[in-house]
Amino acid sequence: MSHYWIHILGKRKRVTSILLIFVIGSIMSCQFRDDAVFTLLPSNQTNIHFNNVLDETEEQNVNTYMNIYTGAGVAAGDINNDGLADLFFSGNQVTSRLYINT
Repeated sequence: MSHYWIHILGKRKRVTSILLIFVIGSIMSCQFRDDAVFTLLPSNQTNIHFNNVLDETEEQNVNTYMNIYTGAGVAAGDINNDGLADLFFSGNQVTSRLYINT
C-alpha cells in the first residue's frame, strides 16, 4: 500500500475518533441536564392535531423513495405579523397544516 493511502486511512480514523468523542460527549451532557428547554404539552392543550402518517406500499417505500421518512418537516415563523411564532407542519402523504399562534 502506498504512503498516500496510509495517510488517507489515518485521517479517516482520526476524523471517526473525533466524531465518536463528540457524539458521546453530546449524549453525556444531555443526560445530566436539569434545565429542560422544551416541555411536552398534550394536543388538547395546544390544539395541534397533526400526524405525518406514512403508508408504505410496494411503489413508495424506503427502498424506492429514500426520503420517505425525512421528506417532511416543521417550520416556525410569524406568518401573520402579530409577533407570535406560527407553526407549519409539512406532510409527506397527508395534508400540510398551518397553525396560527393565538
